[in-house]
Amino acid sequence: MQYEYWLKNLGFAIATARKQRGWSQREASKRCGLHVKFYRDIEYGRRNISTRTLFRIVEGLGLPQPYSGVVGFISAEVENDEQ
Repeated sequence: MQYEYWLKNLGFAIATARKQRGWSQREASKRCGLHVKFYRDIEYGRRNISTRTLFRIVEGLGLPQPYSGVVGFISAEVENDEQ
């Protein structure tokens, strides 16, 4: 149940980023190197995606790297543990 909710929220975030750029789903899918139906299903939360596909979307939409915040968080935790 929570997983499906997460997929829908991820799809909504991707769709929001695309709309902010004024792109159609077809345009965004081309920029991401994905088939338009596959891309559309991701936006609607109907597809599970790999980290590789997520990276292609992030690159295609020109979004900040999703792992940068996670890496910063982990680094801070490691520093706190070492003190």
